[in-house]
Amino acid sequence: MDNEAGGRMAIEHLYQLGHRKIAMILGPKRLIDSAPRWRGIQKFAQSVKLEIDSSLVTRLPDLFDANASFEQGYRLTEEFLQKKKKFTALLAFDDLTALGAIPRPGQGPTSACRSTAR
Repeated sequence: MDNEAGGRMAIEHLYQLGHRKIAMILGPKRLIDSAPRWRGIQKFAQSVKLEIDSSLVTRLPDLFDANASFEQGYRLTEEFLQKKKKFTALLAFDDLTALGAIPRPGQGPTSACRSTAR
């Protein structure tokens, strides 16, 4: 798998949809996929002069629990929302992280859905 191309394609997709304020949850440093994906994101951003707001970039911790990214996706998204920094899209390292970022039943669309609407 070409992780650099995957990172580029993910941010390019969001960019083509009109997103310019993109929050990002990067992968753990210990995983070899993380650096190439981040490199692909950065290269695409530079090529279209898309500013990456460092206050909207965070990283999954180096945990050894395969399911931890779900809970971390939730926690890190909540941290973005508590900063009250506006963003229109969230780019997650993997599917579990993305699923964790989605509001849970009973929480309503109070945070993630309303805050990320364009």
